[in-house]
Amino acid sequence: LNPDISRLVVDLSGPARINSAFLLPGKNGGKPRLVVDFKGVTPAEFTRTPQDVFGTLSPNGASVNSLQAYSGKDSSQRRSYVTPTERPRNASAVRPSAKPGTNRKAISRAEKPLIILDPGHGGVDPGAISQSGLYEKDIVLKLSHQLRKQLLSTGRFRVEMTRKDDRFLRLQDRVAFARRRQGDLFISIHADSLEKKTVSGASVYTLSERASDAQTAKLARHANQSDLIAGVDLASEEQEVANILIDLTMRDTMNQSSFLANTLVDKLKEGDVKTLQNTHRFAGFAVLKAADIPSILLEAGFLSNKQEARRLNTASYRQELAKSITRGVEAYFDHVEKNRRN
Repeated sequence: LNPDISRLVVDLSGPARINSAFLLPGKNGGKPRLVVDFKGVTPAEFTRTPQDVFGTLSPNGASVNSLQAYSGKDSSQRRSYVTPTERPRNASAVRPSAKPGTNRKAISRAEKPLIILDPGHGGVDPGAISQSGLYEKDIVLKLSHQLRKQLLSTGRFRVEMTRKDDRFLRLQDRVAFARRRQGDLFISIHADSLEKKTVSGASVYTLSERASDAQTAKLARHANQSDLIAGVDLASEEQEVANILIDLTMRDTMNQSSFLANTLVDKLKEGDVKTLQNTHRFAGFAVLKAADIPSILLEAGFLSNKQEARRLNTASYRQELAKSITRGVEAYFDHVEKNRRN
């Protein structure tokens, strides 16, 4: 607004208030982090206390922020403003977090984004088995190799695979692999099976709200671990702060995962790929529970369907699938780069 006043505007889908707000000082020369915890309230509660002051949001401890309520022409569209009334001369600038649909690590790195591909099952675990004897573990490994080739051919990405051959990996080891390598996206690839043999089509899964809530609680119980969120040492944070950071990170990651899933669904439908109705679905798959890596699980089709099993066993159809997935990943990062420029 002027050299002494900055304003952060948050558009909300319903009435809310700031439950708590605080500034975490940067560590080892890093930038400080602004944390704002919102809580849903009734419209009456929203308008009752428009000038409440929340937190000490400047590095020197001065209480500078207030919450102001605003109602535009459409009374259903309300906004909460966090508006500094003054800015101490020694206050550090706080960079807003990434917009929805962006990836924090991809923005901060100069190197190409890293895509982690996770071919499901393997080794002693064959996964689904078609009537003709095709193993899911073999189909998804071939598809993953084709997808890796397609992604690398764009020149935009680095790609690593949790397994490159027929070996067994525990679910937690797959997620740990992605986190050790600081992946920017995690794509787990599977093929489904049902008793109803007529069902066919690809689908994309992201973590369900219920599973996310349970995972957030689990992570919060172990918040003394220093590597739960990339770049944040929760061991040095108070428990309340750690809980909020974990929850905010999980929600942001889920938003990014959903954006990726919806983008991928659009590209699958544009290509010659059959999809299920309600293609973007939600579940509590263990491989989707990395707190800080946008993650999706692709069910490439149904091995229980003879025609689809036959398609999945052809190199041409796997190539078409890989092309559509690659276009989805490219569109996702196009959005990331656009938001970074803005």
